[in-house]
Amino acid sequence: FFVFVFFFCFFVFFFFKQKTAYEISACLVGSEMCIRDRPKGVYPPNIKGAKEELIDLTWNNAKKIYGDPLPKIIVDRIDKELGAITKYGFSVLYMVAQKLVADSEKHGYLVGSRGSVGSSFVAAVCGISEVNPLHPHYVCPKCKYSKFITDGSYGSGFDLPRKE
Repeated sequence: FFVFVFFFCFFVFFFFKQKTAYEISACLVGSEMCIRDRPKGVYPPNIKGAKEELIDLTWNNAKKIYGDPLPKIIVDRIDKELGAITKYGFSVLYMVAQKLVADSEKHGYLVGSRGSVGSSFVAAVCGISEVNPLHPHYVCPKCKYSKFITDGSYGSGFDLPRKE
């Protein structure tokens, strides 16, 4: 343990300013002063209006892609996902991810999303993920006509024949 503390303190002094390094190492050596009980519970970040912003962003972007009125399959999927996301307090996490991805892309960075968000249609229409988890389908970018292939004859949108 002491060897670890020694090397950690050396690392801290080497890479940080002397005053900051002293505070960190003093905290380690006298750790009883630094350990505090963490209150029980979950403490997600807080962005005022995140829920409303996510709802508006989702519906507006879906209408830009699929037109207005939206196809029933889109409405049903958004209602189901947004219901769970807002009910369990994940709106702020989606908005944090959306803002990070948008800013990263604005600055020229490539961004890829992984995990449970990867299969979320809300994440796809908000720009968090490029993966559209819906059934394979066509969407005309001009007239917004869409055709969904729900019979299982195609595994993904990449398998669909090209349409002009």
